[in-house]
This record gives sequence, C-alpha cells and structure tokens, in this order.
Amino acid sequence: MALWRFVKVLLAALIVFVVVNFFLTNSAIDSQSLATQINFKFNMPPFIYLQSMNFSVGYLLIFSFVLGMIFAALIGAINAFSRSREIKLKNKTIRELQKENDELRESLIRERNMTTMTTSSSTTHLPDNPEIQ
Repeated sequence: MALWRFVKVLLAALIVFVVVNFFLTNSAIDSQSLATQINFKFNMPPFIYLQSMNFSVGYLLIFSFVLGMIFAALIGAINAFSRSREIKLKNKTIRELQKENDELRESLIRERNMTTMTTSSSTTHLPDNPEIQ
C-alpha cells in the first residue's frame, strides 16, 4: 500500500515537471517572470569558491517542488513501514497470548474434570430410599 502511494506521488511530480517544463521552454525569452537567470555562489576566500551554473527561476521552482514531493513520499513510506512493523509485532503478541489463554482454559477444564471424577468416584453410594418401579 505504501509503495503504491509512493509511486503515485512520483508520477504526480513527473507530470507537474513535464507540464511546467513545457510552459517554460515555450515561453517567450522577453517575459522575465520565470525565465530570469540566476546562479548561486559560495565563497570562503582562501579555501573554497563555488558557483553554480546559470539556470532559470522556473527550473528552481520545479526542482524544489519535485524534491519536496520525493522527501514527503519517503517520510510517508518510512512512517508506513514502521507502522506495519509495529502491527506485525502486536499481532504476534496477540497470537501468543491467545495460545496461552487456550492452554490455560484446557488445563482448567482438565483440572475440573479430574476433581469431578475424584469426587464422584469417592462418593458413589446407593440412595437411602431407592424407588422401585
């Protein structure tokens, strides 16, 4: 069940990615809304200088959305897995307790049968006034 939900989320993310990519690639270059080029920089002067390649804001939004959906699906899958594992352990405990309960009932029945047999065998006597028919 959790795997199917994960697949559905991935398919939804793929569909959204394809649709938004279609609109971004077919949009005019002059429209500056989602086609604005950006890049990220990280600079620690003597050690590291990192700079990303230029990409549009639209692609950043798509990538963020897809990455968020994937993380949400993974968290949901982990949660579902832990719940199913917990349910399996509890079902196992229930089966063990039911088995123990059945064994105790059987031993109680055997004990009652033994006590009735001993009391009936020790107190067998003839009635005081037998009825003759």
